[in-house]
Amino acid sequence: MAQEDLERSGSSPVEADYQARRALGNELKAREDARAVWTPPRLDHCWQDIRFALRQIRRAPGFALTAIAMSGLGVGALTAVFSFVNAVWFVPLPYPSVDRVIALATPDGGSVDGVTFHAARERSRSIATLAAQRSGSGWSLAAGDHAEYVESLRVSQAFFEVVGVPPSIGRGFSAAEDSAGGANAVVVSHDIWERVFLRRPDAIGQVVTLGGTPHEVVGVMPRGFRSIPAADVWTPLRLASQDNSLNYVMLARLAAGATLPQATTVLDLVKADLLSTQPERAHARIRSLQWLPLHQLLGRQLLMLMLLLLAAVAAVVTVACTNLAGLQLLRTVARRHEMATRMALGGGSGRIVQQVLTEALVLAAIGGAAGVAVAAISLPVLTQFMPAELLAGRRLSVDGRVLGFAVAVTASVSVLFGLAPAMAARRVDLRSALAESARHGGSRTGSWWRRGLLTGQLAATMALLVLAGMLVNTIARMYRADLGFDPSNVTVGKMALQGRSFEDSVRVAQLVEGALARVRGVPGVLSVAVANHVPVERGLNMPLDAPVGARITEIRSVDWRYVTPEYFELLRIAVRQGRSFTERDGAGAPAVAIVSEAFMRAYYGEANVLGRSISLVPQMRDTAREIVGVVADVRSRPGAGWTRGFSALGADPPPIVYVPLAQVPPPVMSIAHRAFPATWLVRTATFIPDLDQHIERAVMATDPSVAFVRFLPMTQLVADDVGGIRLMASALSIFALVAVLIACVGVYGLVAYAASQRARETAIRMALGATRASLIRQFLRETVATASVGMILGLAATAALSRLVAAMIGNTSVLEPVAIAASALLLSGALGIASVVPALRASNADPLRSLRIE
Repeated sequence: MAQEDLERSGSSPVEADYQARRALGNELKAREDARAVWTPPRLDHCWQDIRFALRQIRRAPGFALTAIAMSGLGVGALTAVFSFVNAVWFVPLPYPSVDRVIALATPDGGSVDGVTFHAARERSRSIATLAAQRSGSGWSLAAGDHAEYVESLRVSQAFFEVVGVPPSIGRGFSAAEDSAGGANAVVVSHDIWERVFLRRPDAIGQVVTLGGTPHEVVGVMPRGFRSIPAADVWTPLRLASQDNSLNYVMLARLAAGATLPQATTVLDLVKADLLSTQPERAHARIRSLQWLPLHQLLGRQLLMLMLLLLAAVAAVVTVACTNLAGLQLLRTVARRHEMATRMALGGGSGRIVQQVLTEALVLAAIGGAAGVAVAAISLPVLTQFMPAELLAGRRLSVDGRVLGFAVAVTASVSVLFGLAPAMAARRVDLRSALAESARHGGSRTGSWWRRGLLTGQLAATMALLVLAGMLVNTIARMYRADLGFDPSNVTVGKMALQGRSFEDSVRVAQLVEGALARVRGVPGVLSVAVANHVPVERGLNMPLDAPVGARITEIRSVDWRYVTPEYFELLRIAVRQGRSFTERDGAGAPAVAIVSEAFMRAYYGEANVLGRSISLVPQMRDTAREIVGVVADVRSRPGAGWTRGFSALGADPPPIVYVPLAQVPPPVMSIAHRAFPATWLVRTATFIPDLDQHIERAVMATDPSVAFVRFLPMTQLVADDVGGIRLMASALSIFALVAVLIACVGVYGLVAYAASQRARETAIRMALGATRASLIRQFLRETVATASVGMILGLAATAALSRLVAAMIGNTSVLEPVAIAASALLLSGALGIASVVPALRASNADPLRSLRIE
C-alpha cells in the first residue's frame, strides 16, 4: 500500500501489517476447513500410509517395541482367557447332535432326586430318552491275575442312548439290570478293554469283580468316548422312585421335531404333580427346576470365574490401551509441525487422521499377532489348571472363533489407542503450529486428552487392586477362621468299599474294628478313626424326616456322616452338650446320634436337643435315634442347600448329623459306599516315614480284598479347599501389578510432558525466585487431582464387580475397607514416585538455558 494511501486511510504501517496477516490467516483457515471435509480413503493412500507407518517404526524402535509389547500382552491374555470360555460354552461336546441333549437342574446347577426322575419319565412326550447318572467313588477291579483301581459312574438304562454313543462291542444295560435286585453288569471303556482283556472280542460275557462283587461285562465303549465326569467303568444306577436324595444329574435327548420350550411345558406339568402329591417337599426347589442345554449346565459351574477373569483381563487391556494412547498422543504433539506442514502443502486433515490411525493399526496388528502366538503356546499349560470334567475331552485351541475374537480385539485396541491422537491431529491449527518449532510445539487439547486417558487407566487399575486385595484378604480371613477341628499331624486315607459285602454295617464294623486295632499298634500313632467323610469335604446328603417339635416341618436333606468312637477326639472337635460315641453304641444298642450346633440352631433354635428323636425318611429303613450329644460346627463344603459358597472355608458350617458306624442302615451304607470312598484318619505325635505303608499292611492283614486309593495330609485338604480362590487371587494380583506399572508409565509421561510444555513458565518463575519445592508441588497438584478422580471412578466400578466376587466366594463383604485402604496406599505410592522423578528433573533445569532456548 502506498504511503499516500496509508495517510488517506488513516492506517499506520503496523495496523496494515496486522490486517495483511489476518487476511492470510483467514485464507489458511478457509483452506483448512475445505480440506477437513471427509472423503473415503483411497487404496493407494492406504498402502502409502502402511509403508509410512513401517518407516516410522524403524525410526522410533523404542516406542514401537513398547506399543507392540503392550498390545501383544493385552491381546494374548484376552485370547487365552477367551479360548477357555470358547471351549466351555461354544465348542460342542463330543456327542452326536449334542444340541438336543438337555439337563434338568436348578438355576444354580443343583442336582435332582429319584422322585423327580421317575415323575419326569412318566411324562416324556417331548423327550426321546431320559436318563440319570451319579458319580461313584471308584472300584477295585480284578480280572484273573490283573487288579487295578478304576473310576466309576453309575448310570440308568438309557444313558448311552441319551448321549448318542452306544457301546462299540456288546450292549448297554437292560431294564432288568437297572432294577433293584437285577444282575450285576458293567460296561467298560476302550482303554480297560485293551489293558485288561487285551482287545479280545470274547470279553463280552466275562466276569470281573468290582469291590469284591462279580459283574458281567456286557459292553465296551468306543475309543475316545468320555462321560462327564470321566469314568473307566459304568454300572447300573437302579434309582428308586422314592429316593429323595439330591445326588443325581438328569439328562434327556429331545425327540425328533421337539423343542426345548415344549419340554419345558411338559416339565411344568411334572412340577405341578410333585407339588400336589408331595406337600412335604421343598416347594421352592421344585419350582426352580428347568431344562438347560447340557453345555450350559457344565459352564454354569465356572460362569462367574470366567466373567471375573474376562473383566480383569479387559481392565488390563484398557489400561494398556489408554497408556498407549497417551504415548501416541505425545508423538502426535511432537509431530504437530510436521503435520501442519503437510496440511499446508495440500494434505487434508482427513489424510492426517487416516495416517495416525493406520500407524496405530499396524502397531496393534503386529502386537496382536504376537499375542495370539503367545496364547497358542500357553494353552497346553493352561489346560493343566482346567477341571477335566468341564472340558470333557475338548481342547483349548485357537480355532476360527478364537481367532476372530483376537482380530476383533486387535482392531479395538488400535482404535482405542489411535482415536485420541487422531482427534488431536485433526485439530492441528496451521497458524500456531507453523509458528512453533517442531521441538516445542504443544497444545492444551492434547493435555486434556492425556489427563482423561490417565484417569481411565487409573480407574481400571484401582478396580483391579481392590478386587485382588479383597480376594487376598478373604483368603487370609479363611485361614484365620475357626475350622472347628485340628488338622495338624492327621493323615487321611481313602478306601473304596463298594459291593454288597460292604452294605452290611456289622460286616464293615468288624473289618474296621480289627484294622483299627492293628493301626493303633504302629509306633507313633496316637489315635485312629474311620468315617465316610472328613471336615472340609462335602458330606453325604440324606433326607431327614421332619422331627417332632422342630422348626422345620418338611423333609430336608442334611449332611449325614457315620463315624467311629474316636473320631471327635482325634480331630479335637469339641463336645458342647451331652457325650461322644463310645464302644457301647454298637449294632444291638439303642440307636443314637450326635448333631452339630448348626443343626441345633436350624431345627430347634436354642432349645435343649438332648433326648429328642430324629431319623431319616422311612425308605432308608432308619430307626428313631436319640440325640445324645451336640458338637462344635466344622467347616464343610456346601451340598444340601443350607449354605452357599465357593469353598468350605468360605461358607457357613452346615447342619451335620453323626451316627455310629455299627448302626448304619443297610440302604444308607450301600448309598454311602457307592457314592464316596470310606476315609481313615490317623493322628500321629510326629511325622512317621512310610506311614501309608504301615496303614495298608495293617488293614490288608484284616481283609486282603480291600485297598486304599490314596493318602494325603489333612492340612493339604484344607489348603486345597481354597485352591480355586488362591488361583483367582494370584491371577488378579498379577493383572493388578501389571496395570500399576503401566499406570506409572502413564503418570511419568504426563508429568514429563507437562514439564516440557511449561519449560518457559518454569524458567521465569525460577528467575523470579520460585523455590524447587513450590515447583514440585505445582507439577504434583495436577497428578493428585487426576489420580483422585481415577481412584473414585475405580471404586465405583469395583462396587459392581465385587458383588460378583462376593456371590461366587461367599462369606465376604462387597467392599472391604482394608482392601480399599491398601490399594489406595499402593497406587498412591507408586504414582507419587512416578510423578516426583520428572518433577525433580524439571525443577533442576537451568532457567537461563531454558529461556535462551525459548
